[in-house]
Amino acid sequence: MTPVLSDISQTLRDLIYSRAKLELSDVDISFEAPTKEWVNSRTKPAISFFLYDLEENTELRRTAMELMPVRSVGGNTIGVRRTPPRRFNLHYMVSAISTVVEDEHHLLWRVMSALLKNPTLPEDVVPESVKRLEVDLLGRVSQPDDGPRPIDLWNSLETAPRPALLYVLTVPVDLESEFTAPLVLTRTLRYQNIDGQLVDAVHHIGGRIVDKLGTPQVGVEVRYSATRLKSDVNGRFVLIGVPEGEIAVEVAVDGKKPRSYKLTVPSAQYDLTLE
Repeated sequence: MTPVLSDISQTLRDLIYSRAKLELSDVDISFEAPTKEWVNSRTKPAISFFLYDLEENTELRRTAMELMPVRSVGGNTIGVRRTPPRRFNLHYMVSAISTVVEDEHHLLWRVMSALLKNPTLPEDVVPESVKRLEVDLLGRVSQPDDGPRPIDLWNSLETAPRPALLYVLTVPVDLESEFTAPLVLTRTLRYQNIDGQLVDAVHHIGGRIVDKLGTPQVGVEVRYSATRLKSDVNGRFVLIGVPEGEIAVEVAVDGKKPRSYKLTVPSAQYDLTLE
């Protein structure tokens, strides 16, 4: 299957946690828009990767069919022609969020160093869906001339500006892939009083259980509050009636001690990666 944005988000998480030497328990990495409400809801320091634009990288476009060698069952090698993947630039504004200015600067410096040292993302963080295409994930810290300035993005979000850098990650899109699972999105139920004022809101969220290679894990137990369910044949799970904010979810595999995960609701994705 083609890499999806949740795969890319997990790749960036793995890159920053490992190369910037950050602890999961100390720092969150988020891909939500850093709005005023989101910033004020933070309970610990966070790194924000805000995806504000994507565009095709026409300089890397290839149109000629590729001949891919495939070894058949009988031991003979045959050639299969394939449409080369298209390349797209994902534009992120990267910032650090903390109540202490020195912590923000320290975190942003570490993240910037990790991104600069890895213009080609290392193989150990690249998802299997990208490795199969035999195309590198290319990243660069861009200049404001390449797009909007961070101050313009902060203003559009109506958020007090913070130091930030612009980062571009070039990813492949496989034109021959097909979606094999239904799309699961966040659904929100909002309750209002007779005056039309919002009283409460709950969400239905869905994600996947995957291993480090991005392979869906079937029959894994997911626990939230009094809910107990198992991931389906595509590794997917759905939680109903989840409140807004940070929630704790447990995942249990083959009777082993459950592992806890923190999810922020609403978010762009709710995938959980098994260690």
